[in-house]
Amino acid sequence: MTVYSAVAPSAATAVASFPGFISLGCGSSFSSLYTYTPSATNFKLTVEFCATACKAQGFTHAALSTPTAGNNQCDCGTAASFAAPLTATTCTSACTGGTGKQLCGGTSSFSIYGTGANGLQQVTGTTTKSFAASAAIPAAVYLGCYVDSTTSRRLEIKAVNVDTINLTPSKCVAACSAMGLTYAGVEYGSECWCSNTAPPAWTGAQSTSDRAIFGKYDDCSMACSGATGLACGAGNRISIYSNGGAQVANSGTATTTTLSNGYVYQGCAADQYPTGRVLRTEITVSGNSPLVCSNACATLGYVYAGVEFGTQCFCASSFTGTLPGNIEPSCNMPCPGSTTEFCGGSNFLNVYYNANIARVTLQTYTDSQSKTWTYKSCWGEPVDANGQHGSSRALNFPLNNNQLNTVESCLEMGAAAGYTMCGLEYGGECWCNNNPSTGNPSGGGAVPDSYCNTPCAGKIGNNCGGNYVLSVYARPS
Repeated sequence: MTVYSAVAPSAATAVASFPGFISLGCGSSFSSLYTYTPSATNFKLTVEFCATACKAQGFTHAALSTPTAGNNQCDCGTAASFAAPLTATTCTSACTGGTGKQLCGGTSSFSIYGTGANGLQQVTGTTTKSFAASAAIPAAVYLGCYVDSTTSRRLEIKAVNVDTINLTPSKCVAACSAMGLTYAGVEYGSECWCSNTAPPAWTGAQSTSDRAIFGKYDDCSMACSGATGLACGAGNRISIYSNGGAQVANSGTATTTTLSNGYVYQGCAADQYPTGRVLRTEITVSGNSPLVCSNACATLGYVYAGVEFGTQCFCASSFTGTLPGNIEPSCNMPCPGSTTEFCGGSNFLNVYYNANIARVTLQTYTDSQSKTWTYKSCWGEPVDANGQHGSSRALNFPLNNNQLNTVESCLEMGAAAGYTMCGLEYGGECWCNNNPSTGNPSGGGAVPDSYCNTPCAGKIGNNCGGNYVLSVYARPS
């Protein structure tokens, strides 16, 4: 077995392909502590790769053999794994990698290499071990390949403002640094993740249980979308870097805590697009900013407002997401209408809330058929001779009863069903009928508007009837 050490090449004859490494020899036995099994198909082993893989697993020595023709094997161990002298002469099998010019032991002999305390630090064209600082990219160092999971992320914040179509480790580091985060990780070729929480440190030879944390060396072997010669993790494997805490300034500088219109900042939230939205109504505004967006939401009667991806504005009467507190750096896009403020990020939004939005009764609404509905009155449901509410209804046909009901949605459903009179009751109920000749519902009677004071389930800034009373609207036939 031919053995290499990371000591100065003057200690023995240097191998030209690996400056700084020397062969320890060819041995007839090697007590393996760990057999490296490449996860990639048709993997072509080289001396450099085996030595580096063993170093990454915390071992000091590597041994290459060829148990069967064309099938190389990489074993890892320590100085105790073999005995001197290494004088066997049967290390004559070529490695499948390295263009066939390297020796990988034999069928029962081992080419042995000593990585030493300062073992190989770079595998060209596979994993970027480090890169220098520039105006936009802080200096960063490679920490290792880690196991990841979609349900429990090693780095919990997905980067924004990064070109995932042309991703490289340096671009990911720059994006995380711009968000004020120290750790950057590339995964599945085109994903960039960030955190300020350090991943577990490598401590030496890893036990079997540690395989849930640390990936094997070539587990992080998927080519980066922006550089096929570099590795950007793999499926559930993430290549992690540290920038040492360096940051790149972002043009946005602040998140306003309390707006002049009374909306109060709640936090940065992850949105759920494309499966849903945490604030369900998107509206179009010009010159987006937290104030511009929340003013528009207030006009429509919404207590929640959110800004996202710079230009997007969302409103709602309820918030269906979470505010974990540790993803604030993901809301880092400057607002087009106020470049010193943040307007969310890619699938992240800054959320604002105002509990004091005045609730109003919507007076008119023009539906998608261009027919205008007009508010008529607050109308009480019929009662029997004993003054009890029975099965009789002022408007006979129920169209909707859910927690997303609004005046607009009820009237749109009524129009689509061909009705000319609809009423909203108890916040979430929508009842319709054709406009009777009297111009009023067919039972019950008008009551003061103040009785219809239940907020709409889907827009609490508007009134949607009350207990056995309806906010009634009518349109031309």
